[in-house]
Amino acid sequence: DVKKHSLREITKKLWEIIKPLRWRLAVGCFLIAIAGGIYGLMPLFSKLLIDKVIPQRSMKMAVIIAGGFLITHFIRISIWYLAMRQILLSQEKITYSLRTKGFGHLQRLSLRFHSKYPSGFLYQSIFGTAINTVGGCMQTVFKQLSLYITAITISLVACFLLSPLMTLVVLIGSC
Repeated sequence: DVKKHSLREITKKLWEIIKPLRWRLAVGCFLIAIAGGIYGLMPLFSKLLIDKVIPQRSMKMAVIIAGGFLITHFIRISIWYLAMRQILLSQEKITYSLRTKGFGHLQRLSLRFHSKYPSGFLYQSIFGTAINTVGGCMQTVFKQLSLYITAITISLVACFLLSPLMTLVVLIGSC
């Protein structure tokens, strides 16, 4: 018989695995948010170039803006790398922990169960597909969630700075 678990039980078991990694994941999410915020600044270099430098025909300012753009891009990529390193290391530790628990559970099952299901089938269905999917899902959630929260925050701040009343109208209309 297969035991059905509630969402609360699953969350509790996953929290036991994630809890030792929570600060690493928080740092990774924070760094992703910073990289996402820097990415939002990148178009300002083009705006400055088009609005100020080209009309003044200043080659010196164009070179400074291009250098600033490249430096900012390098910093953003470096922060993104550090963030993804934290997220991927956490994902690998989570996957390892899930596999360890899975192997431990399989070792405690009866011989009747093992004679019914071949070991290759168990490995593929439990360790090959399910655990890797959970690890990939966690990576995507941590990466995308922090990036989307940053993007919506920057967008709302920019909209409120441009027109607070119109932003409120749009927010109320979207509810």
